[in-house]
Amino acid sequence: MNSADNEKIRVLGRRVIALIILNLLALITIAGRLYYLQVYEADKYKVMSDENRISTRFLVPPRGVIYDRNGEIIAKNEQDFQALLIAEQTSDIEQTLETFKQIIPLTTEEEKRILKDIKNKRRFIPIKLKSDLNWEEVSKILLHAPDLPGVEINEGLNRIYPYAELYSHVVGYVGPVSKDQKDINPMYMVPGFKIGKSGLEKYFDYKLQGQGGTVKLEVNAYGRVMKEIERSAGEQGESMTITIDSRLQKAAYDAFGNESGAAVVLDVKTGEILALVSKPSFDPNLFTNGISYKHWNELLHNERTPLVNKAVSGQYSPGSTF
Repeated sequence: MNSADNEKIRVLGRRVIALIILNLLALITIAGRLYYLQVYEADKYKVMSDENRISTRFLVPPRGVIYDRNGEIIAKNEQDFQALLIAEQTSDIEQTLETFKQIIPLTTEEEKRILKDIKNKRRFIPIKLKSDLNWEEVSKILLHAPDLPGVEINEGLNRIYPYAELYSHVVGYVGPVSKDQKDINPMYMVPGFKIGKSGLEKYFDYKLQGQGGTVKLEVNAYGRVMKEIERSAGEQGESMTITIDSRLQKAAYDAFGNESGAAVVLDVKTGEILALVSKPSFDPNLFTNGISYKHWNELLHNERTPLVNKAVSGQYSPGSTF
């Protein structure tokens, strides 16, 4: 074997050694990376995995009931079914909405609100498509579930005022949370959550709304709920009894007929308010799910100012009662 052949063998040997070293370095790098990901970063990726697998949702507590002095219910809750859309669970929002409209018709105002919510809210926050659904409508949605990715049914409670106009200025009403209020409480982000907007509903809102709970659900890659993992029940809002007597309230209200005015009846011994009426009045049930533009304008531009509580907010010249 000549010197040229020996040189070739030495060069080849060095290349083999260099290749082995490179492979070893690559294996060490891979092993180090695996150790870093599986051991050092294990907690981080476990949390990320759980976030993809587990969906945590707020449970809205029942709002406290309001009674008159005789135990008559003047503000209560009734079962309400809502259709919600979670944008991140559908690849084509427009197609999902189009399919939903073919099953459950939407008004122009509802479509505008939905598109506005989709634009302004994060994709993981549920958006209300339709509320006050009956069981037949719920069944239709569930039947077409494969064609409605991201759409789910939520069972909630709706605020009802049995006496309508009779107590509107006293009890007030609840309504959807405004945009600038959503950061105050995480519960306010729940679609359809209501807060007090006027009257006793607003003044005692914190007590009436209670404390929300949470439920953790295991979901698959398509967002379908597989099972419930954990539930933390909330606390129902406090119920309250007011001093007004519904019989006197109705008598005072009816006494005005079609005239405008205000009346307050007091117990001279205790100072309790037995009746407080402002006429004309309005139906607080219109505000529960968001009053329509038409109804709002009718109330706002009514020359008899039905939205003003004349018993406490009216401005009158001295001696005008005579």
